[in-house]
Amino acid sequence: MERRIQVKGYRTKEGFVVCSGSYVNPNEANSLHAWMSDSRKTNQDKIVDNRLTEDISFSSSSFALGFVA
Repeated sequence: MERRIQVKGYRTKEGFVVCSGSYVNPNEANSLHAWMSDSRKTNQDKIVDNRLTEDISFSSSSFALGFVA
């Protein structure tokens, strides 16, 4: 099964930023780590209609991808 998502972001010295307007998959994968699920819950107020309403910083691009996918 192929999934396509639209996400914009960029690298920083601290890690990776996912930009406002990026898509966030509303369904968490069963394999999602608990700490990543917690991050999604913590930032739930920044997600409206499955889109980020502001930029969010992550410690790595892998963490950023896990957050949106």
